[in-house]
Amino acid sequence: MTLGVIDEFRKKGIGKILIDRLYEECQQYSEIKFIYLHVISYNEAAIRFYEKNAFKLLETIDNYYHIENNTYQAKVLGIYINGGQEQQSWGQWMKRICLLYT
Repeated sequence: MTLGVIDEFRKKGIGKILIDRLYEECQQYSEIKFIYLHVISYNEAAIRFYEKNAFKLLETIDNYYHIENNTYQAKVLGIYINGGQEQQSWGQWMKRICLLYT
């Protein structure tokens, strides 16, 4: 899923409505305990937006995005929902997920 608001409609509360709707949908499924996302490192407005909406910075991944022969870092942010809580480090969790898909 991609979440974005084009420039001319920013600062009008649309992003907040979208993120609130995401929470509402996810909270209907008790098995969903964690939401995470990644943002290109130079998108400081998006990072501030997610942090303002209770997402926490988990990790920075070098060379994640490749755009027009340039590489950029990804900032990984996440939030626990439905009573979820950290049981292992983010790195351990990602290794476990990657093993499932290899």
